[in-house]
Amino acid sequence: MAILLIWSLVALLALRNLLTLVFLDSLIDSFAEGRADAGLGREFLESAAPRYVPIALISLIVFGGLLALCAIFIGKGGARWARIIAIVTSVLVLLGALLGIFVQASTILFIVLNVLVAVTAIGVIYYLARSDSGPRLA
Repeated sequence: MAILLIWSLVALLALRNLLTLVFLDSLIDSFAEGRADAGLGREFLESAAPRYVPIALISLIVFGGLLALCAIFIGKGGARWARIIAIVTSVLVLLGALLGIFVQASTILFIVLNVLVAVTAIGVIYYLARSDSGPRLA
C-alpha cells in the first residue's frame, strides 16, 4: 500500500505541474485578487507574482524524483534508507500542500489538488511509519 501511495503522490505532483502550466493565468489572477495593490496593472502583478512554473518544475524533479527512487528501492527489498527518505520527503510535500491550501492565493482547482496531495502524503507517512511495513525477513 505504501508503494502505491508513493506512486500516487508522484502522479499528483506531475498533475499539479501540468495544471500549473495550463492554468498559469488563473493562478496569476488569483494572486492579483488577494493583493491590495491590484490596481497597479496586469504587467506589474505578473512581475510580482510567484514564479509558479519554475517552482512546480523544481518540486516535481526534486520531490517526485526522490519519491520515485524510494518507491523503486522499497519495492525491491524494503530498503530502510528509502523508507526514511520517503517519509521526510512526504513531510516536506505535506507542508508544501498545506501552504498551498492555507497561505498562498490559489484557485479552487489547486486547493482541491493540494488537499489530495496532503491526504496522500499523510497516507505515505502512516504506512511507512508502521512497524509491519519494513523488510520481510523469512
